[in-house]
Amino acid sequence: MNADYIKLAQIAYDTVFRTMIEGEKKHGPDEWKKQTMGDQIEHLKNHVLRKYFNVPTGDDDITHAMTRCAMIKYLEAEKQISNINSHEEVES
Repeated sequence: MNADYIKLAQIAYDTVFRTMIEGEKKHGPDEWKKQTMGDQIEHLKNHVLRKYFNVPTGDDDITHAMTRCAMIKYLEAEKQISNINSHEEVES
């Protein structure tokens, strides 16, 4: 396995974990789960655009964008699980 993949994965893990802990202190636990997928994507887009256009925000926009991507992947996976569970309930 490419050692750079391991380093990259560790950076992503550490980045998202740290950002989630900081976000929980500021916004409370699991507040991000209450947002729609559209809201998540809008936040992601804003962080990327602010970084691209070098708009000072006081946030590390790449860190926040990475975290939003992880949140979106999590919510997609949870939706698949919900869809599977609701589908099984209908068949029962």
